[in-house]
Amino acid sequence: MALKPLQNPEAPSSPFAMANYNPANRQAAATRQDEAAVLQAESRGG
Repeated sequence: MALKPLQNPEAPSSPFAMANYNPANRQAAATRQDEAAVLQAESRGG
């Protein structure tokens, strides 16, 4: 990888940590997490 994380302490440790890494379903997963949190709160009575 051009960023050389072993030699450059400023480089991301993994390609997945890079700002431009954005899988197509990341937004869908975030939406589902939010929905799950709401349902969990409702089930606990709050």
